[in-house]
Amino acid sequence: LGFGESPAISIGLIVANAASVSANLLVLRRLFPEGLSFARPTYILRIALGDLVGGLASALVGAPLVAYGHHIDPGRLFIGWVVADALSTLLFVPLIVQIADYRASSREERPSFGKIAAMTLMVVAAAAGVFGQTLGPSLYLLAPVVLAATLALGPLGAAIGVAASAATALPLTYYGFGPVAKLYADWQARALFLELYCVVLIFSTAPVAGTLARIRRISSDL
Repeated sequence: LGFGESPAISIGLIVANAASVSANLLVLRRLFPEGLSFARPTYILRIALGDLVGGLASALVGAPLVAYGHHIDPGRLFIGWVVADALSTLLFVPLIVQIADYRASSREERPSFGKIAAMTLMVVAAAAGVFGQTLGPSLYLLAPVVLAATLALGPLGAAIGVAASAATALPLTYYGFGPVAKLYADWQARALFLELYCVVLIFSTAPVAGTLARIRRISSDL
């Protein structure tokens, strides 16, 4: 309402968000009956499937309302809505899962808060350096830093690395900084590119994170 939307569209967007979360949780509970996990590298594909179903549910509710209210092509809006919702959810579901695992683990198994803070600051600094300059292409420089956080913290490091990268890159790109702002003039195109870029980071670090989780689980069982 604050941005001038009609009450009907505003309510529809709220329902669409609720539909996205509900559908996502329903699928994830079926795929992970014992709780979400990164114990295997392929588990990230299950999470992605849940996010895709959530995006479909959200688009089925919200896209027709927005298309009708703003006279936008509903087919194109629907596809864009599904992709954007699924990708944005995929960026932060791993972090939520890892925070829950961190809280449930014993103190001996947890990495220290200082180590977590150091890795987070390292990723934020690297992301700010990559997305805060316009001198040339530099997107490839962030992946090794996120991988280093993954090696240091395991799945938690991967989740923090991707979420911190997204949280740093989005505002800088919005204000015209970084290589993505040079590629696209339209904000929606920039946001979609960043979401895809961060999802690539997830799939790049997920095998490492999953393997580390399995190694640590096996070691603890010995």
